[in-house]
Amino acid sequence: MRIVTSLFVSLLLWGAAQAEEGYSVDPVPQVEELIKSYKPLPPRLEKQGPLLTLSDCLNRARENHPSVAASWARVLQSQASLQQIWALYYPTATLTLQEDVDQNLASPNSVKTLSLLLGVEQTANATLAVSQTLFDGGERREKVEAARQNLRSAYLTFENDWITQAQSVQSAYLNVVEQETMVVVKLLDLDRVKANRDSAQRFLEAGTKSLVDVTQAEIQVAQAEASLANQRNLVKSAWIQLAQSMACAVDDIKDCKTEELLKFQVQLPTLNEAMAELETHPQYLLYKAGELANEASARAERKSMRPSFGVNTSLKAYDKYGVEANTWEVLFTLTIPLYDPTVGPQIDLYKAKVLEAQENAKNTRLQLIQEVESAFASSVGAQERAEASFKQAKTALLNYDLALKRYRAGIADYTELLNALSFVSTAQSSYITALADERTAEINLLKATGAAARFTKEYFARKATEYDLIRDLQEDLKSQSQEP
Repeated sequence: MRIVTSLFVSLLLWGAAQAEEGYSVDPVPQVEELIKSYKPLPPRLEKQGPLLTLSDCLNRARENHPSVAASWARVLQSQASLQQIWALYYPTATLTLQEDVDQNLASPNSVKTLSLLLGVEQTANATLAVSQTLFDGGERREKVEAARQNLRSAYLTFENDWITQAQSVQSAYLNVVEQETMVVVKLLDLDRVKANRDSAQRFLEAGTKSLVDVTQAEIQVAQAEASLANQRNLVKSAWIQLAQSMACAVDDIKDCKTEELLKFQVQLPTLNEAMAELETHPQYLLYKAGELANEASARAERKSMRPSFGVNTSLKAYDKYGVEANTWEVLFTLTIPLYDPTVGPQIDLYKAKVLEAQENAKNTRLQLIQEVESAFASSVGAQERAEASFKQAKTALLNYDLALKRYRAGIADYTELLNALSFVSTAQSSYITALADERTAEINLLKATGAAARFTKEYFARKATEYDLIRDLQEDLKSQSQEP
């Protein structure tokens, strides 16, 4: 109410002054037109360093951060395990080289001689053997499927870890932009209170104002300087947080310019579109992959009790008394398991893990739904606050200019000027915070829908493997549900 009253009185005085000077103008100018001429956001903080974009930060974090590298190493471990299981289908070959030495001993008639070495026989031989399991009842196939699903689960875990790390980078970058913008607000506040102090000092020297105005102005200058120093510390902390999320030294980036992230307008999906994307969220799918892996492991244990059939072929070459000879040997093996007390409990263990994965998938889906709905609610609320703060900041700037003119004209006291200055600082800070909250809601929505995982596509194209990492899991789930 006080702002509106001040605006109205000031505008009346402004119109009266214009009328006295002979101008043909509306005695009460349109407030909305005056408000439009003000910019609610302060100018960017001037820096001399190169531009550091959000995309640059994400790329450096993906390449350098230890947690991302460790998660990728687990993918490579699962890939090696799959290769090891695949090797069960291949034959094994061994080469054995051997030399036999036989010493012939004889005892003569002399009782003093215990033995006499009469001769040595040497036989050299080499054996090349190749063996392979021809049939095992499907046990190897199920082990391969379990290993393949474990590899997919490791890949999805990597994507989910990257989503979390990407959110950390995005939030840290946004915090830097927000805190540096707040520094400009504090600098402008300091400039205004210094100008007000100078005006009060001139009025004191002219004898039109008291010393109280000067002391109040000095207090405001001290408070503004302290607030600016505190804000600069917040900027330093924000840069440190960003450097940690990127796994780099803060000195490498602290002098860089940042993008005007607060002004970005992101086209968000609808709520229904966001809910549909949850079905392909890595955090949700990794439990589905774990479910399929444990089901395959249970089938492998069950099939381990089936008969298996193998063959071993060997070629033996030897040299005895200077005569060379070769022999072939083919050995067929039929193994029929009769009883293994560990198979039943192991199958029950895998079944329990399947149930655990199913329930974890349901719980994860519920959590993701809550995160999406919360992000949408936060985004809508932030947009409404940003719109309100936008006009509030413009109005506060206009009110301050009018209050300053009234004070310099001697028709307002210093308290009115201080209030107008406080309104400007509060309104601009609220507008910046609302814009930052709007961007934060967008970041949280990207994480909740799994959209941040799209950053991994180029990464995996560069580190592609010959095995199946990205086969559509939905097809597996569909075929699994159709099995009798």
